[in-house]
Amino acid sequence: MPDRLGVAILGMGRSGTSAVAGTFVAAGYFAGAEEDLLGANEGNPRGHHENLGVLRTNEEVLHELGGSWYRPPDLEVQAAAAQRLSPRLRGEVRRLLSAAGERPLVVKDPRIGVLMPIWRDVLDEYLHPVLVVRDPVEIARSLRRRDGTPLPFGLAMWETHMALVLDYLHERAATVVSHRELLGEPAVAGRVVASASAHLAPSRAEAVDVDSAAAALDPELHRSVARVSDHPQMLTARQAELWALLEALPSGDRVIHVPDHLRRRALTAEGLVRCEQERLERAEDYRRLWEDRDAHRGRADELAQALHQTQDELAQAREQAQRATSEQHRLAAELAELERRHHALLRRRAGIRVRTALTRLSRLTRRRRAPV
Repeated sequence: MPDRLGVAILGMGRSGTSAVAGTFVAAGYFAGAEEDLLGANEGNPRGHHENLGVLRTNEEVLHELGGSWYRPPDLEVQAAAAQRLSPRLRGEVRRLLSAAGERPLVVKDPRIGVLMPIWRDVLDEYLHPVLVVRDPVEIARSLRRRDGTPLPFGLAMWETHMALVLDYLHERAATVVSHRELLGEPAVAGRVVASASAHLAPSRAEAVDVDSAAAALDPELHRSVARVSDHPQMLTARQAELWALLEALPSGDRVIHVPDHLRRRALTAEGLVRCEQERLERAEDYRRLWEDRDAHRGRADELAQALHQTQDELAQAREQAQRATSEQHRLAAELAELERRHHALLRRRAGIRVRTALTRLSRLTRRRRAPV
């Protein structure tokens, strides 16, 4: 009896996973509350349909294991950490299921693919896998358009990612979505949603409206296109074989059989991804150095401007001090002159008093000498 509570959209970033997730959301699946979803941007103007809680948890796990969305942590490291980290991922799924009510869940984050050894038990417990298949050359070109990454790097990431996803899907029932078929024939969206919904628990399947699925599609967003003639020039032998396997899968339910050598680690591709990661890290270091240089240069300019301003203010202060000193000298000279005049006036007044006293004394003397 079908018992899945939702679907997990699996596929490399830029492979059309956002468009496919959008068809499930349009059909009634729950990806999260609007404020909990990664917003639309130029690369995905109709939205990513990625739950930020799942995205952040995946990022935390990748950081703990020393990996990134384009460079999976070592499989041995993931296997050793799965028992410890899977409950964290399971908790995110349960949180979304609780918020979804009776609606089925759609979980989409390309990081799931690079963390497949940790996610696999969670997927088996709750979610039916939906595999999105897109021409790897188109994916690499879309990555270059968005991030500026070299085409061989994008192809190596695709090879590494798909090897991990296909190792999980081997001998499992999955719903396949051809990106080319989906955009070329919108009715495929309803058929894909119907196929995947057949694996849902009946209570969840009742909320699905497959006729609304195609409303989410916009064929005009198919901007990075590949030609068949591109493949011999751009794909390695292993990548060409991997693409031949995937291209042969029509949209709909399939039990996928993957040859052993295509499920093994893509060592050459991993080496290229590792080299590109080192190049990106060096480029980031250079970028930070340039930013620091510009910041220091800007700070130096600010300090130079402040120094010039201080020097101008000091010159003005010196000029004011000189004027104040001159004024002080002038006032001191005026004060000395006033004191000189004051002393002269005092002497003059004293002389007058003396002469007046002498005159009076002379008069008194004459009066006394006069005969009575």
